[in-house]
Amino acid sequence: MSKTYLFYDLETSGLSKPFDQIQQFAGKRLDGEFKEIESRFIEARISPDVIPSPYAVITHQIDMKDDSGRLSEFHAAQIIHEMINTPNTISIGYNTLGFDDEFLRFAFYRNLLTPYTHQYANGCARFDVFPITIFYYLFENSVIKWPTLDGKPTLKLEHIVTENDWFQGRAHHAMNDVDATIKLAAQLQSANPDMWNYLVGYFDKNTDHERIQALPMAFNEHVDLRYGLMVHSKFGAKNAYQGMLLALGNHNHYKNQTMWLRLDHAELDTLDFDDLSTQGLIIRKKYGEPGFLLPPTDRYTHHLSLTRMKIIARNLEKIRKHFSEIEQLQRDAREFTYDTIDAVDVDAGLYDLGFLTGDEQQFCRQFHIALPHAREAMLNELKNPNLKAQAKRVLWREDAKLLTAEDNIEQMNYLKKMMQNDAPASVIDFRGQPKRGIYQAYEEVKAIQAEMDLDADQQVVLASYKEWLKDKMDDFTKNSC
Repeated sequence: MSKTYLFYDLETSGLSKPFDQIQQFAGKRLDGEFKEIESRFIEARISPDVIPSPYAVITHQIDMKDDSGRLSEFHAAQIIHEMINTPNTISIGYNTLGFDDEFLRFAFYRNLLTPYTHQYANGCARFDVFPITIFYYLFENSVIKWPTLDGKPTLKLEHIVTENDWFQGRAHHAMNDVDATIKLAAQLQSANPDMWNYLVGYFDKNTDHERIQALPMAFNEHVDLRYGLMVHSKFGAKNAYQGMLLALGNHNHYKNQTMWLRLDHAELDTLDFDDLSTQGLIIRKKYGEPGFLLPPTDRYTHHLSLTRMKIIARNLEKIRKHFSEIEQLQRDAREFTYDTIDAVDVDAGLYDLGFLTGDEQQFCRQFHIALPHAREAMLNELKNPNLKAQAKRVLWREDAKLLTAEDNIEQMNYLKKMMQNDAPASVIDFRGQPKRGIYQAYEEVKAIQAEMDLDADQQVVLASYKEWLKDKMDDFTKNSC
C-alpha cells in the first residue's frame, strides 16, 4: 500500500497540552502527487471541566454560543485517531512537532487511545513543514517571497500566504491553515525535490542519528566531542535560526534525548552544568525532531556573523584547555533529571504513569467499541486506579447520566477545583502548572481588556466568551446546591 500524506491543523482551547482540548481539527489526505483523496473538518464542544483561554478565543474566534451542537471530545478524538493511524499515513502540518503532535498525544491518552502509534506503527510516520521552511529560507531563498514584519523576517504561515498572494482566508481557522500548508509544501517540494527529500529524512530517527554521527570532531585530542550547526526556530531570526553546538552525548535516563552545549551565543565563563542551564546554553534534542544539524562548513555557516564565529573559536579554545571540566559537564548533562512533581493530575500523567499492560490496552479497545451504557459496568474490571479514574472522566464528559450517583459526586468535587473564583485551580500538570479555572480565565480577560486593542470581531467573541463564563458559573452554582 502506497504512502499517503495527511496534512492537518488544530485549533485548541489554549496552550496547555495536558489540560486544554481540541476545538477544531482539519485534515486533508493527499497521494504521492499531492492530489486530494479525503477531506475532514471536525468541531468539538468544550468538555465540562475545560475553561478555554480568552487569548485562544480572540485568536481563532470560535464562538462559544454554537458549542452545544458539536461533537464530544471523546468522539472527535476517535475520528482523528483513526485518520492519523490509517496504515502508511504520514501526518504533516506547520509547526505540528512544536505543538499539535504533542497536543494530540495527550488528547488520545486522555480518551483511552494509543498516544504514540501514529508516529511509528503500521508504516505511519510524521514530519513538519515549518523546520523544512527554515532550511529553504536559509539555503534556497529564491523559491518563494519571504515576508517581513517591522523590518524583521517572519516565518508565520499567515504572513507567508499573504506575501505570496496565494489565497484569501482567515488565519487560525483549521482548514485554511491546512490549505496554506499544502500550498507551501507543494511549492517547496517542486522547487527543489532533492533538497525536500533530504530534509524529510531528518524526521527519521535512524537517519538523524546517522547524520549526527557523521559530524566532525571538534578536537583531534578528544574523540567524544562532535560539533555541528543546528537549524532551529528557537534561535530566532536575529540569529538566522542557527546555533553552533557541541555534543555532550546521549542522555542516560530520557530515551532518545541528546545533550548539547551552545557555543555561539556568548563567551563561556563557566563549564558548570547548572550555571550553563541557567544561561540557556544547554540544548536538548530528540532524534527525528527539530532542530536538525549540519556540518560546520563554510557552505552552511555563512549566515553566522564574524562576531559569532570569533565567539565560537574562543569557546572551543577554552574547552581545549579544560577537557577534564568538559568531561564532568558531559556526565552531569547525561545524568540530569527533572524534579518530581507531586500530585500530578491523571489527565497529565502520560509521561509519569508508564505504559499500559496488554490487558489494560485490551480494556481500552473494548471500552471504545462498547455501547455507552455498557461502559460504566466495565469499570468494575479495572484494577489500575489511574485508568479507572480516566475512564470515569471520559464517561462523565460524554454524559453524566452514564455514571453512578457516587461517581458523579466525585466528578463534581473535581470540577469544584476549576470553579473556585478566588484562587487558581488546584489541579497540577507534570510541570507543576495549574489547570486553567474560572479565576485564571477572568484574570486573563482583565489583562486583554487592559493591554490589547481588539478589532470588532474580537470584541464580539470576547463578549460571547464572558457570557459563557457567567452561564458556566451559574450552572455550576445551581447544580452544586
